[in-house]
Amino acid sequence: MSQQTDLSLLLNTLEQLGNYEFKDDAEQQHAERAVRKVADKLQKPYDRILEMCGGTSKDAALKFGVDVDLWRKWKDGKRVQTGDELAQLTESDPSLMNGLLKHLATWNIVEEVEPSTYCRTNFSDHLARDEFAGCINLQFEGFIPAFHKLPEYFRRHGYTRATDSKKSPFAYAMDFDGTFWDYCGVNPKLNECFILTMSGYNADRGTWLDAYPPGRIVDHLEEDYPLLVDVGGSSGHDVEKLRQLAPEKTNKRLVLQDQDFVIEKALGNLNSGITAMVHDFWTEQPVKRKSELFSHPFCAVVCCLIVNHVF
Repeated sequence: MSQQTDLSLLLNTLEQLGNYEFKDDAEQQHAERAVRKVADKLQKPYDRILEMCGGTSKDAALKFGVDVDLWRKWKDGKRVQTGDELAQLTESDPSLMNGLLKHLATWNIVEEVEPSTYCRTNFSDHLARDEFAGCINLQFEGFIPAFHKLPEYFRRHGYTRATDSKKSPFAYAMDFDGTFWDYCGVNPKLNECFILTMSGYNADRGTWLDAYPPGRIVDHLEEDYPLLVDVGGSSGHDVEKLRQLAPEKTNKRLVLQDQDFVIEKALGNLNSGITAMVHDFWTEQPVKRKSELFSHPFCAVVCCLIVNHVF
């Protein structure tokens, strides 16, 4: 068998991998990491740096799609459309729309099936979801400005790590005296984007109850005590999942904790079986009984500081 034949077989196998049904998220992520690692090795160094730098233009094109409501309108219409048709659909400039779509096609976000004619993809259909739009908006409203100012911040601070959360690179970029969470408190749009982003993160993965058996919480704690305290639980989507599994056993025994502006928003949709509590997790934890503690995926140091206020 020739080397060329071997390569053809390998490429065919890779094509089939895109339609492979993985048994779980872990298997899918393992395959994804392996393919990315191979792709990085195949790419020439200068091509790789050009792709990295070009990522910002891709992000801007995605944001354009969000701002003109391209993704939702396209998903609601024909799967294959010309750039001019999509420009008319979104009331935008045809030449601009065609240019951006051609660019997005190079990233496999949409597919150019004929010159200036484009087909939706599974990914572009997902961009129509509020959670995906929220994630893109979060980058432009919060993270991209912070990263843009990061080199300047390090130059001015002697290339040292920030130790004060109220004087962080984010606070510097936003010219704001406070933490990211404080900034969300005075910027409802950014806070909504963050909530949508985390909702999307959770929706596309197995729930935390898949890794942490609910029986450990529901069946083994005394009835006089709260079952679970969700620290920094945002809208309460995680405690709600547990409540739905055992409504009677969990009634009035689940606690949602977050900042005041988050809790105020969550109360509108929170089930009466869940107790909402304003709490700053940098301070002493008010619930001290034999409850299970559920903290969200902050870095290890932050998690240790949160837990230190509990025991």
